[in-house]
Amino acid sequence: MAFSKESATSTINFPEDKVCHIKLMLDFLYTHSYDPRESLPPIENHKDRTIKLLETTIALCVLGDKYAIPSLCVYSEHYFRDLLDCNRSSCDADVPLTCIPLVYANALENAHILQAAVIEEVVWCFSNTQNRKYKIKLIEMMHVEEAFRKDMTLRLVKNLEGNYQPVNADESFELLD
Repeated sequence: MAFSKESATSTINFPEDKVCHIKLMLDFLYTHSYDPRESLPPIENHKDRTIKLLETTIALCVLGDKYAIPSLCVYSEHYFRDLLDCNRSSCDADVPLTCIPLVYANALENAHILQAAVIEEVVWCFSNTQNRKYKIKLIEMMHVEEAFRKDMTLRLVKNLEGNYQPVNADESFELLD
């Protein structure tokens, strides 16, 4: 009978993953929840703290996908949406822009759910801010992330046609060809 290296050494290595993310994943496996705030050092700036929480939540979604833990992905997707919703009270438009490369860079099975949440937040911030710098950053981001540009274009076309319904967790964006 062949034994794996892990069973022989009683250790499992996660060389590509951060220890704090593995700890949160294990917390989730035992409790069916996690709190990414526990893994962060104290951060005074609200925007920086929110961005770190979003990054951690994306990392846990990636771990859920990588280690075939769909419930971790679903939990992370909901937590991600909740964080973006909470950001609306501060109306910090930089937060969703920071998420764009993160959610479009990962080849997650359900990446479209995170991408849809970011699109919603970007559109909301765009329509509720007079900040010219934000609008310029958004246009720059559309030139850098091709998939984001396609999703954003589709969202705007749906809006112009009057066919737009707010995206729910089960709806995916179809990319324009």
